[in-house]
Amino acid sequence: MLTSEDIKLLIESFKTRAEVDEDLRKLEEKMATKGMLRDVMTKLDAVFKELKDMRQEQDMHVQKHRDIDEKFDKLKTSVHSN
Repeated sequence: MLTSEDIKLLIESFKTRAEVDEDLRKLEEKMATKGMLRDVMTKLDAVFKELKDMRQEQDMHVQKHRDIDEKFDKLKTSVHSN
């Protein structure tokens, strides 16, 4: 059961209309900032995907060179052994 002291504390914790409006304004500012952050993150995601694709292509290119070097070494070995 609520005591008179509890009720007094509850009443003291109530905010004024101006305080509530200020809290809402701050919340709207934060949300606007997060919206900008979301836009930046979306653009960074696109850049990251591009870099990831380029890296994958580079890895494939390097592997092709390794395969060619390996075949070349095998050919050299077979030519020298004959």
